[in-house]
Amino acid sequence: MTIKDLQPKAVWENFYGLTRVPRPSKHEGKVQDYLLGWGKEHGVDVKKMNDKQQKLFDAINHCYHDNKMKYFDKRLARILFK
Repeated sequence: MTIKDLQPKAVWENFYGLTRVPRPSKHEGKVQDYLLGWGKEHGVDVKKMNDKQQKLFDAINHCYHDNKMKYFDKRLARILFK
């Protein structure tokens, strides 16, 4: 049995496709392109984040994972009003 034989079939076939795309840390361009292409192919309205959106996402992620959400307001202000 392979991953493509698991159920629900559509989920695991798509997951398998995603695992075929190289995605090392800090070099996510190929996987971003793959996901954008998949979304467009399946009629999903997808967009790549601009720099400000990416910085906001990174700040939220950093604060959340470091249990420092109380510092989030200062980081958010720096990003949005730069």
